[in-house]
Amino acid sequence: MLHRLAKSLPLAAATVALLAASAIAQLPVKSRSALWVGTPLDEYVRLLQLTGEHPLSSRLLRPLEYESRTLTLRGDASLGRNPWRERYGASQGSHTGTFALELYEPLLLTTANSAVPFGTNDGAMWAGKGVSASLTAGAAMRAGPLTVRLAPVLTWSQNAEFTLGELFKPLPGTPPYADPNAPRIIDMPQRFGDAAYTTADLGESSIQLNGRGARAGVSTANMWWGPGVDNSILMSNNAGGFPHAFVGTERALNVRIGRLEALYIAGRLSG
Repeated sequence: MLHRLAKSLPLAAATVALLAASAIAQLPVKSRSALWVGTPLDEYVRLLQLTGEHPLSSRLLRPLEYESRTLTLRGDASLGRNPWRERYGASQGSHTGTFALELYEPLLLTTANSAVPFGTNDGAMWAGKGVSASLTAGAAMRAGPLTVRLAPVLTWSQNAEFTLGELFKPLPGTPPYADPNAPRIIDMPQRFGDAAYTTADLGESSIQLNGRGARAGVSTANMWWGPGVDNSILMSNNAGGFPHAFVGTERALNVRIGRLEALYIAGRLSG
């Protein structure tokens, strides 16, 4: 009996996988530009608010999860109001069905530093000396209020050699790549080792439930709290995101005396 069961398990697993693949194949598939923190579309939506082509919002709590599902850009808008209409007008559109599969356009970020490491709001990428790059791609499946998104990021840095700063009062055994001003206090190395540097993580992935003006779930995506363009009040995409659980409003809610947005997160940083 056990022998027959063991022989049937692979067949059952293959059948389940085939049924799942068949179900996914029948979902409406749409290619979309990512509306994550720091993407070109994220910045473009800010411009569209200024031209009046998109409704105003505070943009205090990003990523704009509600807009990522409902954003619709008219392809027939004037160039003055929507100058990138040919780029985004046809690819963005809200979903009318209960189930959908989204394929995100790959996002490639590159930088080159000729003398020393330097970078701002580069996400998980370490912009060392030389050439550095990051690639993010993925997909999301939406089923009613549930959204499951897998969007990992792969980064690579040439991490070329440069003259390191002299360490200030280092302890015995302190690596030469440590922060020169406070090597015993700040975990901010000048260089990540002496070879090319590569990382891979879950990037902008998340699992969340949305409904009745609220949202909750788990995520590794970057966050940005505050209205600033280059500098946030809290959180940012100046480093990779970290695993966290969250609960909050889906969008600004009208509470008569004004509009209210709230977000509570619980997570843990690790290094």
